[in-house]
Amino acid sequence: MLAGRADDEVADHRHTALTDIQRQIFRLVPTGAIGMLCAVALVIAETLSADAVWRRWQLVWGAAVCVAVLDELWVVQRWHRTPGARTADRWLVLLCRSNGIIALLWGLYAFLVPHLGQPDRSELLHLVLLCACTAGALTAFAGFKPLVFTFLVPMWGLEVLALTVRGSYGLAAGSVVFAIVMVRYLFEASSSLNEAMVLRHSAAALTEQLRLSEMQARSVIDTAMEAILSTDLEGRVFDVNPAGSALIGLEHDRVESRFVGDFLPVTGSWLRAGEAPNATFEDTLISGRGQVRSVIVSISLVDPSGAGLITVMARDISERKRLEDQLAHEASHDGLTGLPNRIGFFRRAEAAVDACRTIDEEVAVLFVDLDRFKQVNDSLGHAAGDELLLQASRRLQGEIREDDLVARLGGDEFVLLLPRPPSAEELMVFGRRLITTLERPFRLGDDEARISASVGIASVRARTAQASALVARADMAMYKAKQAGRRQVVLYDRDLQDSVDEHIRLEQAFRRALERRELEPWLQPIVSLADGSLVGAEVLTRWRDPNHGIITPDVFIPLAHEAGLIADLGRWVLDRAADLLEDWAEEDALRHCYLSVNIAGGHLLQGTVAAEIDRKLIQRGVDPSKLLVELTETDLAHDLDVAHDALHAIRRLGAEVAIDDFGTGYSSLAYLQGLPASALKIDRSFVGRVTQDRRQRTLVGAVCELGRAFAMRVIAEGIEEPEQAAALVELGCRYGQGYLYGRPMPAEQFLRAWAVPAGQVEQPEPGRAQAAAESASISSSSEATVNATMLA
Repeated sequence: MLAGRADDEVADHRHTALTDIQRQIFRLVPTGAIGMLCAVALVIAETLSADAVWRRWQLVWGAAVCVAVLDELWVVQRWHRTPGARTADRWLVLLCRSNGIIALLWGLYAFLVPHLGQPDRSELLHLVLLCACTAGALTAFAGFKPLVFTFLVPMWGLEVLALTVRGSYGLAAGSVVFAIVMVRYLFEASSSLNEAMVLRHSAAALTEQLRLSEMQARSVIDTAMEAILSTDLEGRVFDVNPAGSALIGLEHDRVESRFVGDFLPVTGSWLRAGEAPNATFEDTLISGRGQVRSVIVSISLVDPSGAGLITVMARDISERKRLEDQLAHEASHDGLTGLPNRIGFFRRAEAAVDACRTIDEEVAVLFVDLDRFKQVNDSLGHAAGDELLLQASRRLQGEIREDDLVARLGGDEFVLLLPRPPSAEELMVFGRRLITTLERPFRLGDDEARISASVGIASVRARTAQASALVARADMAMYKAKQAGRRQVVLYDRDLQDSVDEHIRLEQAFRRALERRELEPWLQPIVSLADGSLVGAEVLTRWRDPNHGIITPDVFIPLAHEAGLIADLGRWVLDRAADLLEDWAEEDALRHCYLSVNIAGGHLLQGTVAAEIDRKLIQRGVDPSKLLVELTETDLAHDLDVAHDALHAIRRLGAEVAIDDFGTGYSSLAYLQGLPASALKIDRSFVGRVTQDRRQRTLVGAVCELGRAFAMRVIAEGIEEPEQAAALVELGCRYGQGYLYGRPMPAEQFLRAWAVPAGQVEQPEPGRAQAAAESASISSSSEATVNATMLA
């Protein structure tokens, strides 16, 4: 491929040379024509002594030569008007024709010479002019052989013929030899001329190409954004581009002859040591104004075999380095407080643990969680909450030693790392001091906020420590502090780890229990207080563990909340309630009773309860009016708008809604009026003292009156004594549940106890009919719900 490309370039240069030769020929023709006319005039003047007849022939000959020469000049004139490579060949053909005519005329003149006056002298003159014309033609037309041949062959052919006819065999032979020599010279001159022209044009083209390349390289260097310095092998700068002068901060002439190490120390150290690698590396540029910048440098040794030329390219990466450092800082630090975040903390904590491990020192971690911080966010806004976190972080920083570390793991959680901590007693004192520090009032603009904190501490020798394990232990201790009532400091120990392990094991077991259907529905009767007849039952959940037996809800309900399984548990309860109602429809004694289920607030706020009731009950043909959904006031208060919409969706399906534990939460008339509830359940804490405390009795009576005012059924919980039942009836409460009427029992046992044959025991009317007759009715049905607490 490269050879073919070289041949193409040579051919291009030959074509250019041929074109140049053609131009020279056309430029030389007028001069040759003038010489030819002068030769004709000289010949005619020399032979005027001839007789009149031959003089006329001579004049005719001269006129013919002049006409041919003028024709040649006309050809050149036409070429000048339309020059170009395409037309040059055509005009050269016409020029060959004129040359041939002139050569024939000169050859014919050899036949006129003997008849002119002084023939010997004329013949000598003719030969001299003939040789001169030949030499001139060879000189002028050597680059184009056809022109020479059209001139030499006719002229010398007729000349040799004329000499032979006159018997001048010696001159004829000499003329032949002369012609052969001229032809040989023609070939040599033509070849040399062509090669010379090709070389000349090649050199000119290379020179122009080199000039353009230098201009382009200079332009690239001058306009480059990178600093480019040219140095010798010793690192002395002899050229620098404008970008380099700007980066260094000195004028071009002040940079030249300076040692490159004055600006680029690392680069200078390599060159001073005689090393000039082709490499790219980072360096620090010290400008003439004393500014320090980060640069990336590329060194290239251009001519290692000669005098040596080193090109040093430097690009300013200070902004990029700054952004990289900023991104690295942001990735490892909290944007609000400026403290290390989780990533930054564990990175520095591992380094601190490794340092302590070498000297076998202890390492302690304190996990600090702010109490009641959510209340600040909810009441004063997130901007105030952010300001509180910022102030809290500063207070914590003010309590630590120089080698200690404070980090914000997220939200309102802070963690402190203490290499070489004091004793356990002193750590407890330090933890209480942190709580005292955080309990001081926080000034948040025009407002003031007070919080507390819970602190968990874990301390261990560094040789057995891992930062992540230490934080996990401190987190366990902090969680224990919150369970103990908050504002507490708890030190991690083995017993705490055992309780956490047991908690984790129990949570995993509960997950399996849901999957393996180890949960059981238990029922507690709800009766009419007037006669003790059954009107419904509350569905309660029991967990029958293969290893631990029956586990009550006060154990596994918190687990369900923490593990995010409370909604799954609620759906399981709805499934069991649907099964029971389907079975009760076949029992005469139970078909008119309802089931009450507890729904957690988190489950309700998902907005799926109505769809689940529709799928689990209505689509199976179960009457939704037999379902009473119970929710606590506390659950409803989390998001009242969403709860309001979800409860209306449940009521539209025909199910009933009850407010459980009424009076223990956020009770208000506006709150009660806005909810689509059909029943109120009085908490057992009020019922237990209704016969002993007049205020409790008055409060229960007020709730009963409130229920009648809002057309809600009132159900009392926790009735254990007949006196309590009598007091409730006297106060206007018509329905109740408690140990007096029956303890929670498995569904099969409940069915055997209450599903007596029809006619043996008078069955109560449906809850709706009795409630309407007592002016405390609800609409035509009751409904079952699942409460967030699911307490028995």
